Amino acid sequence: MENSRNFSRNKVGRNATVVLGNITVSANTPNADKSFLQAISKTDPAHDKNRILLLKGPLLWDAFNWIFGHQEFNKWRYTKESGVFWIKGDPGKGKTMLLCGIIEDLDQSPQNANLSYFFCQATDYRINTASAVVGGLIKSLLKRHPTLLSRIREKYADEVQDELDGTNALVILCDIFETITNDPDLKDIICVVDALDECITDCKYLLDFIVKTSGHVKWLLSSRNEKDIEKGLDQIPQRLVLELKDNAEKISTSIEAYIRHHIQEIKALKHDEELQVKTLDILSSKAQGTFLWVALVVEQLHDTDRWDIENVLEEVPKDLESLYGLILDRTERLGARGQEVCRVILSIIATAKRPLHLEELLIFTNSHWKNSSHFKNTYQLQDIQDMTKTCGSILSIREDTVYFIHQSAKDYVMENAAQRIFPILHQHYKMFEASLDAMSKILEYNMYCLEDPAIHIDDVPHKDVGSDPVTSIRYCCVFWVEHLVSGYQFEGFDYQKYLKDDKKLHLFLKEKFLCWVESLALMRNFSPQAQIALQKLKDLIDCYCCSGKNDETVQAAQLQRNIETYGLRHFVYDAYRFVRNSIESVAHWPLQLYFSAISFEQHNTTIRNVFEQTVRKRFGPSPILTSQQHGQSSFRLQSSFKASKNDSISDKWLVFSPDSSLIIQLCWASSVNAFAVWRADTGTLVHTFDITPDSRIAFFPKSNDFISVSETGIIKRWSMNKPSCVSNL
Repeated sequence: MENSRNFSRNKVGRNATVVLGNITVSANTPNADKSFLQAISKTDPAHDKNRILLLKGPLLWDAFNWIFGHQEFNKWRYTKESGVFWIKGDPGKGKTMLLCGIIEDLDQSPQNANLSYFFCQATDYRINTASAVVGGLIKSLLKRHPTLLSRIREKYADEVQDELDGTNALVILCDIFETITNDPDLKDIICVVDALDECITDCKYLLDFIVKTSGHVKWLLSSRNEKDIEKGLDQIPQRLVLELKDNAEKISTSIEAYIRHHIQEIKALKHDEELQVKTLDILSSKAQGTFLWVALVVEQLHDTDRWDIENVLEEVPKDLESLYGLILDRTERLGARGQEVCRVILSIIATAKRPLHLEELLIFTNSHWKNSSHFKNTYQLQDIQDMTKTCGSILSIREDTVYFIHQSAKDYVMENAAQRIFPILHQHYKMFEASLDAMSKILEYNMYCLEDPAIHIDDVPHKDVGSDPVTSIRYCCVFWVEHLVSGYQFEGFDYQKYLKDDKKLHLFLKEKFLCWVESLALMRNFSPQAQIALQKLKDLIDCYCCSGKNDETVQAAQLQRNIETYGLRHFVYDAYRFVRNSIESVAHWPLQLYFSAISFEQHNTTIRNVFEQTVRKRFGPSPILTSQQHGQSSFRLQSSFKASKNDSISDKWLVFSPDSSLIIQLCWASSVNAFAVWRADTGTLVHTFDITPDSRIAFFPKSNDFISVSETGIIKRWSMNKPSCVSNL
C-alpha cells in the first residue's frame, strides 16, 4: 500500500503520545537467513538424525550394508532418471537405522551434494505434518547452498512472514521447494523421508506432492506397509519397492550381527562363551527379523544377573506386542506404589503432544499427587528420573528428555493398555489443570530480566536448562489450550470452576495473559501458537454457550451461560485481536509487548485494563496512541501523526518521508520556530528549516523534496539538500 510505513527496530520511549500511519514492523536483521530458515522449519533434520542415533544406538555397518548390494536399490541410486524408492516393513524392522546408514553413505559422495532428508515422528507435533516434512527438506537443501538461500529468502520473505503460520503454509512451502528443485544450478537432487506413515497431518497431500515432483527429484521413502501410501505411490512409473520381509535372509544376517555386537556389552555374559553362544542362538531364533525386539530384550539382559539369564531368555515372547505386554506385566511386581508410578508416568507421556523434558514431567507428576496421602508433591528431578526407569524398556531417557522407545510402543499403550492404565480424556483434563496451576505460579513479567525494550529476539541470549525460568513450563505454555479442548469432553469436566467469569481460567488470563504471550515470544513459539490457541479457546467457549438442542429449556440454559461467561468471552475475543495485530512486532521484539504493542490498544479494552492493573507499575507509563480523526480505530491511523508532551514546546507534528527513511518534526513555542528532519533508523538530526508555525507540509511522491503551505496561502518548495526554500510557488 502507498501509505504503508516500515519501522526497523523501533523503540518507543515513555511519556509520549503518538499518532501514526499504517505500520508494518520490519523483521530485517543481521541474521535474516537464519531467521528465514527458522521460520521455514522449527526443527533441523540433521539434529533429529543425531538424536535418533543417540536413542537407538550407533550405526553398525554389518547391520545394514546388505542394502548396498541390493539390485533395485542400486538401480535407483545410480540411474540418471528420478523416481521413488520405497522401503516398507513392519514396526521395529530397522527401517529408520537403514535410512540413517544410507544417508551417511550418500553424504560421503561428492556427487550427492544436493541431498536432503527428514525423519517423521508421530509423537512429536513438530515433525508429524506434511508442512514440517517439506519445510525440513527445504531447510536441509538451503543450508548446503548459502547463495541460493539468499535468493530464495529475497523472493519469498513476505509469504513466509505473513502466511506461513496459516492455512496456506503447505502451498507456500511446496512452491518454495519446487523453485529450489527446478533451479538450473542444482542437479541430481535426492530427498529422503523416513516413517512416512507417521506424518499424521496432510499425508495425502504430501504423497500427491511426491508424485508431482518425482520427475525431477529422486525420492527415498520408508514406512509401514499401508494401503493409502501404496495407492498414492502407484501413480509413479519409476517406482521401485523393497519389502523387508521379502529379504528375510539378508535381514536375518544383519540381526545376527546386531545381536553379536550387543552380547559383547552385557556384563553378565563376560568371559562365558558357552552362555554367549546360547544367548545368540535363542535371540536369533526368536527375533523374527525385528531389531527393536532384540534391543528391548538386550536392555533387560543388561539388568539381569548371570544366574537368571537363561530364565529371562526362555520367558521372553517372540512377537513385539507380547513383549510390550510382558514389560507392563512386570510392573505389577513393584507393588501398589510402583504400579501407580508407572501408570501415572505412562499416562502423561502417552497423552503429551511431544516428548517431555524431565523438568516438564515433574510438573505433571507433582500435580497428580498433590492431594495424595501416599505420595509427596515435591519430588525432585532425580526422583522423577528414577520413577521413569521403573516403567521398563518402553520409555527411554536421552538428554533429560523422555521418549517412547518406538512408535509401536506408544501404539501398544494407547490401543491395548489404555483402559488398564488411564482414560485418555480424563488425562487431558488433568494435564490442563496442572498446566494452568504451574503457569499461574511461575509466569512473571520480563522473565529474562531484559533491560532494553528494543532488544531483538535474535539478540536475546539462549539460556541453558538450569538457568531458564520457563524450562519447566515450556510445554504448559504451548499446549494448555490443546489439553483443555480435549479435557472439555471428559464427563467430569468442572464447567463451574473454569468456564465462568472470575473463576480459575478467567483469573489466570486477567493476571497472566501478557506474560504468557511474552513467554511464547521468548521461546520463539509466539507465532502462530498464541493465535491458534486463542482461536481454539474462543471456539470452545462458544461451543459451551451454545450447546444443547433448540428447545425453551435449553435456550434458557444457553442464555444463562452467556451471562455467566460474558467477561471471559469478552477477554478472549480482545486477546485474540490483540495477538493478531501485534504478531509481527512481539515475535521479533518480545518486550515491545509492553511498549509499542500495548500502545495500539484502545483505553476501554480488557487488554489495556490488564496492562494498567498488572504491568504499569513495573514498566512505567506507556505510550498512548490517539487517532488523527475522531472515532477512527487506533489500528488504521493517518499517515501523518501528532505527538504531544508536557514540556515547553506547545505542539509537535511528525510525518514520514515517502521512502520512510526520514521523520520530519515541526514544532514551535514562544521562542522556537523549527522544522527538523531526523533519520528514522538512527535518530540522527539531518537538517533544520525555518518554516512558519502555521504551515502544513507535503512530500512529492518520488523524492524527499516537499512543499509547505502557510495559513495565508504562501506555497514554497523545499529540498533536503538546501537549508532555504528552493522556490516560491
